[in-house]
Amino acid sequence: MQMLFNFWGNQHLYLALARQAAAPLVKAFQELPPVPPTGQWANFVRNHDELTLDQLTSDQQDEIAAAFAPIAIACGFSIAVFVAALPP
Repeated sequence: MQMLFNFWGNQHLYLALARQAAAPLVKAFQELPPVPPTGQWANFVRNHDELTLDQLTSDQQDEIAAAFAPIAIACGFSIAVFVAALPP
């Protein structure tokens, strides 16, 4: 059996949360390629210190940062921690 980690869906989960709408996540799941007969997708949520958004557009990354940076600051996280998770 093969387990394929769904990084595509994971990144779109954060976009869906930022937009407060399921559409980005539904679309991401619809765009997944078929898996081998003995395979399956592994859906997961990454922690803030492991978050990568490199498969999203710059506009989508900015949208996520705008939605969650104020929350991170209110919880005592530095904005630098959040920005460090974004790709260059």
